[in-house]
Amino acid sequence: MTLDKKERLTKGQKSAFVVIIFSIFLALGKGTVGILSRSTALITDSVHTASDLVAIFASWFGLKIAQKEPDERFPYGYYKAENLATLFISIFILFVGIQFLLGGYSILFKSSSLYLAHWVFPIVVISIIAPFLMSKYLKKVGEDINSQSLLANAKERKADMLSSSIVLVAVTCSFYRISYVEAIITMMISILILKIGFESLRDSMYALMDISPSKAVEK
Repeated sequence: MTLDKKERLTKGQKSAFVVIIFSIFLALGKGTVGILSRSTALITDSVHTASDLVAIFASWFGLKIAQKEPDERFPYGYYKAENLATLFISIFILFVGIQFLLGGYSILFKSSSLYLAHWVFPIVVISIIAPFLMSKYLKKVGEDINSQSLLANAKERKADMLSSSIVLVAVTCSFYRISYVEAIITMMISILILKIGFESLRDSMYALMDISPSKAVEK
């Protein structure tokens, strides 16, 4: 492995680790406030962030393994480890999306009240700003080192920002006791999770078959 390639992989690994730390705090914050406030949409959004966390961890792990030198068993190196990790994580994300889609439907016709609203709104606003900053950071590093998984995770952060924006609408409606909106938005976020899982699964399979997954990676 050339020094330049190793430096690029190390840079990608470090950026993934930074985002992992931020994502852990974000997922825990949204999950805790979601449980205390009984906001199903916020709880679902925290799981959405957690699924992103698992995906970025897979990127970190894959980039770490990819730094290993070629040996007799793997004469071409371990660079496919990143794509293989993404493949398994994509399947997990699809499973999570299905579970929350069913869960959102099950509460569609149930009335609910929002508790501790003064905690909910600040965490939702933070949940909109933080993924935007992480997306910009991951996209820059991903383009610099030509990393499929980092570019994919940058897109997922944008999706996380979008889902948190929708959650803001949900918790506002719940505050005024329009509870069915939260159930609908929970299902919408679930569909978004399924979309992310499908796209990541498709791109990882393309990469394993040496097909360029997107124009961004081809450049």
